[in-house]
Formats: sequence, structure tokens, C-alpha cells
Amino acid sequence: MTLFYKQAFRGYFEMFRTQKETNFPIEKYLAEWVQETQPGLLESMRSNAEIIEYIQLLKLVVFAHRYNKDDEFMANPIINFDVIRDPMYRFSRSAEKKFLSVPVLSYLLAWFAKSPAGQNFVALKCTENADSAFEPGLTSEVREMGTKAKETLDKNCSLFMYIS
Repeated sequence: MTLFYKQAFRGYFEMFRTQKETNFPIEKYLAEWVQETQPGLLESMRSNAEIIEYIQLLKLVVFAHRYNKDDEFMANPIINFDVIRDPMYRFSRSAEKKFLSVPVLSYLLAWFAKSPAGQNFVALKCTENADSAFEPGLTSEVREMGTKAKETLDKNCSLFMYIS
């Protein structure tokens, strides 16, 4: 999932890296990406604090691979990177539970699993792997995790309506 978000955001990250005079923060580019890929989501949030939290957590997912770089834009994360990285590299039910306990992370996983872009990404990854058992396993795992993520979201959460 994090690779999907990293690759999906790549064009915006290039704009961020190559900006000369504007010096817009990375969060501006993340918000633009969300508005393009998940139209209406940010506008539906009840408060500016919800928007900031969503963008900050999305930033951690997009840049999970840069957790140990000293990027200024990654300073002071709002949650420990282990919450995002442990399900990828040290999977356990405990790591899964911590990840899914954060509504925005649950939403990002559910959106990835359900969106056509996410499903296309999984299909592409399956074609890149020569192991015939890889495709059904990955497809099933993504679907199962997406379902778990959706089930953990509170039905009153403003994010729920975007994956129903």
C-alpha cells in the first residue's frame, strides 16, 4: 500500500523538489493530490484539525520509505513511524491492530483496496511476479485487509462515506 501511495504521489513530489521561488510546503502538494484523486474528501471534513491530521498521516504513508532520512518535511511525525512500517516489515496481529486503530490509516488502506487505481496497482504487481501463487495470495490479502480496514472505521467517521 505504501508503495502505491509513493508512486501515485511521485509527480507532485517532483514538483515539490523542483520548486524554486515558491517554497510551498509538501502538505500543499499532498492536499492537491487528495483533491485530484479523492475529490470532495477534504471539503467534507468537519474541521481544519481533521484536514491537518489527514494530510500529516498521508504524508507518513507516502514517505514511509524515507523514515530514516533527515528530510525537514518529515520532522516531528504525529505518530511513530513503526505504526505504519511494522505491518509491512514485522507483521503481527498487534501491528495490524495498531495500524487499523488509526482511522485515517484504516481509510487509506480501505481506499487503496477498493479504488480502481489500487486494484490496477495490485494487478500490475502480480504480473511482475513469476510465482503463480503470488497473484491469488496478494489479491486475496489486499481484499481481506481492505475489508478489515473498512470494518474498523466508525460509521460516524467522515471518511466512511468515501469507501462505502
